[in-house]
Amino acid sequence: MDAYRSPVELAELSSIGLTRRSVARLSNGRGKRVRVESGTAWLTQADCNDDVILRAGESFCIERDGATLISALNVPFALVTIEPASYPTSAGL
Repeated sequence: MDAYRSPVELAELSSIGLTRRSVARLSNGRGKRVRVESGTAWLTQADCNDDVILRAGESFCIERDGATLISALNVPFALVTIEPASYPTSAGL
């Protein structure tokens, strides 16, 4: 799959490198933590009007299921770590 033309689907990846034009997609990631190791990343969640911008060293816990899109923002490359959910998701109930 060409990450420059269509989103890369993320499942249980521990980290991913994002280039300026790539978009990563995390499905039903509620409870997972997105941490930016280097660069700056933009994150948006389905059915949420507020986008999140994370700089190196910052993290965000995904608040809802549905699609979450992550992309490098104004940098050539961003390294992002996806940490497992710290509490049971609806699929685990």
